[in-house]
Amino acid sequence: MRAGPSPSTRQLEIIIEKGKNSFIEVGLALREIRDGKLYKENYRTFEEYCQNRWNWRRAYVNRLVAASKVAESLAPVGAKLKNEWRARELTRLNPEDIQPVASEIDLSTATATEVKKMVENLATPSNRKPKAERLESIRALAARGYRDSQIAKELGLSPDRVRELATEGEIKLT
Repeated sequence: MRAGPSPSTRQLEIIIEKGKNSFIEVGLALREIRDGKLYKENYRTFEEYCQNRWNWRRAYVNRLVAASKVAESLAPVGAKLKNEWRARELTRLNPEDIQPVASEIDLSTATATEVKKMVENLATPSNRKPKAERLESIRALAARGYRDSQIAKELGLSPDRVRELATEGEIKLT
């Protein structure tokens, strides 16, 4: 590990520092740091970097990154999201289904609850994320010691659904 951050890491961190009010820029900068393994300059893991540098848990960072991807996919159609909460609801869909669902609601004024209801109403089994992907998310969070209620909150599922999927996937919950 080197003594200080490289110029590109520092530039990305400035975006994060300034952009705490812009989840899109923050999520994209964090994704670039994670994917480029730029955190390795001073930290062993991305999780350690997030916790020590920003005092953010990995789950929160993952939500920011996922939400920034949603916002990025909506840019071509001019849909704007004010916050990560609204985008988070759309992350439950497959990427190609986000724009059509988003076209049904004004994302600049809708609340996260309204977006969630719209996703639930318009989502079909074919445009939801595959069960295997949900199982993998549950498995990863359970391995970190998350309880069923915490996993449910992270994934936007009910605790009963988390337990049902965990049983089906033979995942041990604490």
